[in-house]
This record gives sequence, structure tokens and C-alpha cells, in this order.
Amino acid sequence: MKRALCIGHLSYDITLPLETYPIENTKYQLDRIFESSGGPAANAASLLAQWGIETAFWGTVGRDSYGERALKDLESSGVHTRNVQQKEELTTPLSIILVNTRTGSRTIVNRKGHGKIQANEAAALFRSLQTAPPDLLLFDGHEPEASLAALESFPQAISILDAGSLRTGTELLAPRVDYCIASERFAREVAATDSRTDIPLTSKPLDESSDSFPYGYLLNALKARGIRNPVITLGEKGCCFLEAAKPLHDSNLLPNTASCLNQATQVPPPIAHASFSLGAYPAKALDTTGAGDIFHGAFAAAILWGQSFRESLLIATVAAALSVERLGGRTSIPPYEEVMKAREHWVPKWHPIITE
Repeated sequence: MKRALCIGHLSYDITLPLETYPIENTKYQLDRIFESSGGPAANAASLLAQWGIETAFWGTVGRDSYGERALKDLESSGVHTRNVQQKEELTTPLSIILVNTRTGSRTIVNRKGHGKIQANEAAALFRSLQTAPPDLLLFDGHEPEASLAALESFPQAISILDAGSLRTGTELLAPRVDYCIASERFAREVAATDSRTDIPLTSKPLDESSDSFPYGYLLNALKARGIRNPVITLGEKGCCFLEAAKPLHDSNLLPNTASCLNQATQVPPPIAHASFSLGAYPAKALDTTGAGDIFHGAFAAAILWGQSFRESLLIATVAAALSVERLGGRTSIPPYEEVMKAREHWVPKWHPIITE
């Protein structure tokens, strides 16, 4: 059985579904609320475990009622939590999520926690895994020391980063992982700090009816930071990504991305990259909470099972879309069989991003 280790943020989420965004100084009554564990790496871990992958989660929580609930809920998905650091001096992160069920948008109020796994603690934890090392590592940047130690301890594992925003952890990890799947916010923040002048400033998808924001510029800004295989999630617009051009002899050669081989030496040219966008799987959004986390988890599962980069993106896109039709974060994870059935009947739309 394949094994995954997810390291990062664990919180307790309370989701309040409302038919409209609340008005100040007004009272509302609810027939239902949703409570579950939350956090980017934790939600991805839940999906991996529910999809049949032996999954462990490492992070920190307080020794309080919300910490106990978060751990119990994560364990109910089949995630191993025995190495989560539960400490008296910490307060478990808490998220109150207001969901507008008419639009699917959500407003999140967070109470932060400040716990971190220290390097010496991580080293002791990793020694326990030497006989059964993980095949995949998934990080969200909230535990940078433990994540860096994991990369050093398990260099053969596939590594994935959920880069939600530009902060110390995501900045350190992004150029060190195999796959960086970033939010548009992270990509914009990276691009805003880039002083390079040779990155194209304009680009557009081939499909003129789609958004003309220069996503090619954002992808190239990520690449300039040394980030391999960057993907940017775009919500209801799908995602965009950089893909390495394939050799000339490959029958599936990407358009306009390869040059001829040197006939005398038969040495292939340097690898070039092409930018593409993938449209979203059609869905009616009820609650977008956790959709990005589910995208990351589904992509990780597909890559771990040996699916191609593009096929993994397709599976992740379908999983995220199906999740927004349900309420809650972890509670909206779709079953693997449902995702694959939907994937089988979906004709995806790939668009080369033209850089000018």
C-alpha cells in the first residue's frame, strides 16, 4: 500500500450556512451547522485516507476541547494522528465559516494558533518512519522546519506544496518540492516581488472568450523563482500550469514547444516549457470551503498512483468541483468512485496560453 505524510495546519472548523451574507446587528436562525477538522494539509490528508492511501498527519494543536475534536474527526477519516503534537500551552486554531449558499462564497473568521514542530521533535518523529518511509509528502507551509526535515529525510518521496499565500514556509518550500500548486494570491504576491525584466508581461489564453489576465506572466514568475511544475488554481476558472515540452519523437508533442534535434549528435535541445489553462469541471457552487485542499489531495493521490501530470490535474479538477456542491470543508470530500465516474464523462478544455 502507498503511504503519504501530510505536514501542516490543523484547525477546528464550524461552518454556518446562510442564504445571504449577514447584515450587521441582525439575528439569524439556523437549522444546521457543520463541524469538522480543517486546515489545508489536514483536509488533503482526509481525502488521501478516504481514497485508500495509508496517511499520517503531523502538526500541532492545543490540549483543549477543539484540539480533541479536531483529532477525533481527522481520525474518523482514517488518518493516523499519533504524532500530532498536542501541547498545554497552545490554543487550537478555530475557524468560523459563514457560507452564502446562494453564491457559494464564504467568509472566514480565524482564531490563530502559534504552535510549530521544532527541528529536534521532527528528527525524533522521522526516526519512527525509517522502516516504512512515506511515498509522498504534502505540505501547506505552516510547519517549515518539519517540512524541510522531511524533504531531507525522505528524498525519494514525491513532494507537493499547497502554496496559499507568500509567507516564510511557502517561500522556503516552493522551489524545493516536485509540484507547487499555488493559489492565484500566492502567484500574484511572488510576481509583485520579482524584479526580473525578461518575464513576458502580457499573455492570454488561446480562447479569446476567456479571461485575458496574463497568467503566463504569473507562471513564468514562479518558474523564475526556481519552482518546478507550477500550477495555479483559479477557482471557477479552473487552473493553469507550466508543462515541460516533450521530445521530438513523442507522438503527443505539445504544439509550438519543441525544436529540432541536432542530427549530427542526436543531443536533444534544452527543455522548454509551455503554459496551458484547463477549464473547470461544471458545477453549481453551494460552498467553496476546502475546494483547494481537496484539489491538492486528489492531485496527490493521482500522482502517487502513477497517473500523468495532466490526468492528475483532471482528477483534481473534478474532485474540487464536486466538493463545492456540498456544504463544509472535510465533509464535502467526494468519494473516489464518484470522481472517476464524473471524470469518465467529462471532455476537458485545454488552452495554450499565448505569450506576446
